[in-house]
Amino acid sequence: MSRRTEKIESLIQQAVGRFILELEWPSLVTISRVRVTENLASAKIFISVFDDKNIGTVKEILVKNLYEWQGRLIRGFSMKKVPKIRFIIDRSAENITRVGELLKQIHDEE
Repeated sequence: MSRRTEKIESLIQQAVGRFILELEWPSLVTISRVRVTENLASAKIFISVFDDKNIGTVKEILVKNLYEWQGRLIRGFSMKKVPKIRFIIDRSAENITRVGELLKQIHDEE
């Protein structure tokens, strides 16, 4: 990954983080990471949701605001090409918890 893409990832994370703070959410929502393709065509924004019961609602809010946020990025960045953003629910924390539970269960059985 080039220094340029890292810088753009950071700028997108900061901007979308500000957008997220403007809205009401059913549970805690954070940006876990942003990945931009080398050609700057697209950016995946990984979103962590604290309460699994609210993932559907969070997805709806993200989809509803996607085009407005994309437009704000285009207007706010002084670049020829602003990556097209896409939101992905990040389940890595959930997976880590599940692996920990399984390891504990294996240990307890021994």
